[in-house]
Amino acid sequence: MKTIRIMSYNIGWLQGEGSEGVNFKKKSLLHFKSGISSVARTIIDNKIDLACLQEIDFDADKSHNIDQFQELKNKTNYFGEKLISWNIPYLPFPYFNHWKKVVSGGAILSRKKIKAISQHLFDAPTNMFFLKRLFYLKRYVQIIKIKFKGKNEYVFNLHLEAFDFNAKQEQLIFLQTLIKEFQPIAVCGDFNTLPQ
Repeated sequence: MKTIRIMSYNIGWLQGEGSEGVNFKKKSLLHFKSGISSVARTIIDNKIDLACLQEIDFDADKSHNIDQFQELKNKTNYFGEKLISWNIPYLPFPYFNHWKKVVSGGAILSRKKIKAISQHLFDAPTNMFFLKRLFYLKRYVQIIKIKFKGKNEYVFNLHLEAFDFNAKQEQLIFLQTLIKEFQPIAVCGDFNTLPQ
């Protein structure tokens, strides 16, 4: 492999509008199956070597309990590594149409074999209301190793804090230490922050 084509994509569990709860309307099983096919086609048609995905469901009531990771692996015939960052039996959100079981997180799909090196999960922000903290997803950094040009290289897939400035800052500082340690060829994901 002379070059490596990397895609980073927050798929919002393939819901589309309402993925964050606002204006949420339950979508059909066909909607999610169609979304999986569309993402798989995007990966294959663009000859993507590594696809770093965020907000992917592994088993969630809100997306008809489909393992989106396994479905994408099957459709692309890629290798993959996943990270579970949210695993709760019941989520009292959105307020008038609760999601039940949620198992989701991040995933990396690859044409070539990859190896999971480490997973770093961040706790919910400490100043968050305790009931919200109980149900809040964990932000993360996922690190994999891939052979590229005969060398072991590292790639990061991450989803950092969106709402709490102090937690976001702490996560970015920790990310800097990981970058210094692993010297990755790519840091992908949803930074939930401005470039500066």
